[in-house]
Order: sequence, then structure tokens, then C-alpha cells
Amino acid sequence: MFDTPYQDDLTNASRYSFFGLSTPSAKERRYHLDDSRLVSPYGHTLPTPLADLLDVAAEVMWADRNSKRPKMQSRLGSYRHSRGWVRHIRLILGVRNPDLWNTPSIKAALEHILTWLTEDTWELSFEQQKFLQRESDIKPGLFESPVSDALVVLYSGGLDSLAGVVRLLQAYPSQSVILVSATSPRLQPIVSTHAARLQAEFGPDRVKHAPVPFHLIWEKSKYGEKTQRTRGFLFLTFGIAEAIACNASRVLACENGVGMLNLPLNRAQLGAQHTRSMNPQTLVEMNHLLSLLGFNVHCEAPHLFYTKGELCANLRDAGLGRLCGSTISCDSFPLRRSRTSSSAELHCGACTSCILRRQAIFASHLQQDDAEVPYIYDVCQSPQSALEQKLEPLKLMLDQVQTFKKTRASSNPEHALLQNFPELITAAHSVEETPAIFGYTQGKSVIGAFFDLLNRYSQEWDVFPYRLQPA
Repeated sequence: MFDTPYQDDLTNASRYSFFGLSTPSAKERRYHLDDSRLVSPYGHTLPTPLADLLDVAAEVMWADRNSKRPKMQSRLGSYRHSRGWVRHIRLILGVRNPDLWNTPSIKAALEHILTWLTEDTWELSFEQQKFLQRESDIKPGLFESPVSDALVVLYSGGLDSLAGVVRLLQAYPSQSVILVSATSPRLQPIVSTHAARLQAEFGPDRVKHAPVPFHLIWEKSKYGEKTQRTRGFLFLTFGIAEAIACNASRVLACENGVGMLNLPLNRAQLGAQHTRSMNPQTLVEMNHLLSLLGFNVHCEAPHLFYTKGELCANLRDAGLGRLCGSTISCDSFPLRRSRTSSSAELHCGACTSCILRRQAIFASHLQQDDAEVPYIYDVCQSPQSALEQKLEPLKLMLDQVQTFKKTRASSNPEHALLQNFPELITAAHSVEETPAIFGYTQGKSVIGAFFDLLNRYSQEWDVFPYRLQPA
């Protein structure tokens, strides 16, 4: 466990130069990361490249949150800068093995994945730093006995995580599952409750929980950049650390396919203005970086060709639909909304994540199990005229669904789909490059598989009882 201040010779003292942001004071502390609960076959220490990767990911997240994006679109410059939010971020990062990280191929791979995730320009360089002894070097591991042949699963506390883990526990009945969570004080009790309930259903030997407490530390109260596009990189890194520590070879993300592709809702959304955290290209680039670092671990997404509703149906069929009410899927959690109840976290009900959750709940016939979840704004009720603006995310999602349906009616549906969503070409190439990590077997084209996925998703909306007309 370590808290890192600026310019401390014993910790990771990185120097930042942000486009449009002055360098903070030397006394500002950046983040808290506790890796002491990782299981380790290395005598409770982490290999140097892995320890560095954890620090690099945390520092990158800090830089991302502390570099505010420009609010006004630039009328000059390149196409990228005309998007109005592109930043130029230069970092000098302290690491244990700078020669490794300054290797041109590794540095280029790291910069490329960060640019892909954030749409910013990243310039990284690395220098030697001394470090304090880590908590993971002196504390015992999380589990009493070594875990072998385990599936390491990223667990966010959302509905996809829960439904996906249940599916994996059923699909791999002889293997244990380790849930890796990047926890904050508000998320910790949620994921701990989920782990306990899954252990009660499947047995404590089959379900393990490896929380990695992490939060940014501010010198004083202030609002950082909330797009947090590097969050997926940090989350994947925590899973990779756990996989290496317990000698596993796979890190699994439970995101549904519609969420992974995360296609723009309209033509005004460009590039990374919609998150790419678990996009197929992100996993391919992450695996490339891992191979350059010498790690025998790869990231997988076995549910790329499942809708959220189909994942939730697995939860229903397992008789565990009652657990869905304890998940949290709202975009407002935890950055944009304060906690108002000690017993439950509120869903705003109006953001795209809340609406996709509700759509999946109805598609999988789990609405009774979700009935007690508190939604501040319920799109299934007749809206009030004064709150009609809350319907904008729903309208955008319905416009997208209508586009999917129009492509289905086209004389050349797959061609029409690519015309409307060219982003699918990059995703398809990623799947074709490494099909096994996405559970894809050769048959129809990847674009054809995407078309089928989005067609099933659009049909699921037919059973979602949203209301648009004001009362």
C-alpha cells in the first residue's frame, strides 16, 4: 500500500506537462493503491515489470483525471483537434527498470493504446526511481491455499459482471473464479456482498475475491476530468497483476457485446467520445503490450457476441435473478452523485447505462427481481413535462436502434451497417486477428456475427415499456 507525493525520492515521482494545465504543487499526493491482497507465488512479492506496470497505470489514470479537456472546439488545426477535447500529455515516469520501459517497441505500444483509449497525444519517458517496500512484500497472501487453474475475472459490481460470472461458473464447473475489483470506499461493500452471495451459491472454494483498493488523492477538493478514458487500462492492469500473481494465464472481461462495441449514438459522437475501455481493439493492443513485456497472460472477452439481455437470461435460468437488484450500473456512480442512503446506491435512471440495464432486465424477464432498485427517474413511467430533457439519452438510443432496424431492411444489410457504423471494421479486424480470445469460431464473417448481435439487440427493445409522451 503506498501513497505517492510529487518529488519524493522514495516514491514514484513523475513530472507532468499537460496541454492547457499547469503542473500541480510539489506536495500534492496523487493516488492510493493497495496491492497487498494479491496472491503471489513469488514469496509475496511482484515481479519488477509487473510492479512497474501497476505504477504506470495508476500514474496514467492520475494524469488523465488531472488534465481537464478543453471546453470549446477549436476552429483551427487538424481534424483531431477540431474535436475540441484532444489533449497533449507528456509524462516522465519513475520506474524500477527504465531500460525496459524505454525500449522503443514497448514505449510505442503503451503510447498507442493510451491514444486509442483517450484520443489524446501521449509522450512518455521513463527514469530510474527508488521505491519504498510495498505492502505486498511483507503481508501474507489473500487465500490460505494456492489457487490453481483459476479464471481471473474483472468484477466491477455491475449487472454484466454478475451475470457474466454466473455464466462462467456454469461453463467451467471444475475451475475456481477469482473476482478482481478496483475498489473505492463506496464500491467495496457492494462487490464484497456479491462475492459472499456467489460463494454461498457455488461454494467458497470456487469463488474468490481479490479487491485492489484504489483511489486518487487530491490536495484539496476540486473537480477532475470525468471522462476517465484510461479507467479500462487501469482495470485490466489490476486483473493482469492478479493473474500473474496466482500463475493464471487468462484475464476475462464480462462486458456484453453491445457494450464492448459501444457504437456512437449519433454522428456527433466522434472517436473516443464514447468509451473504448473494453473494445476488441483495446484487448488486442493490451495483449500486444503484455507480450512485449514478457508476460504469459492474455485478456479475453468471451461475451462479445452476447447482448446484455442474453447474459441476464443466464442469471435468470440459474435461479439467481434475485441478485441483480444489488448491482450498480449508473454512469453517475460514484463521481457524479453523492450517496443519499446508507443502505442502497441510487440509479439516476436516465443515463444510457441505466437505460441499457432496464432494457436488458425486461428482455430477460427479470423486472420483478429489479423492482426494488431505486431509480430517480423512471423512463417506464409517464414523464412530466418539466423533466422531459431527461429523455434525451433514451431518444438517442432509440434513434440508434432504429438505424439498426433500417440496415436489416436494406437490400445489402451488412454493407448498410458498415456505412452507418464504420467503427465495426476496426472491431472486426481485431476479432479476426485473435478470434480465440473473443470466443469466436470460424463460420460466418465477423461482420455477419456483429449484424446478428445488433439485430437481436434491436429486437429486445420491442418488449421494453419505455414512455416518451409527457402526461
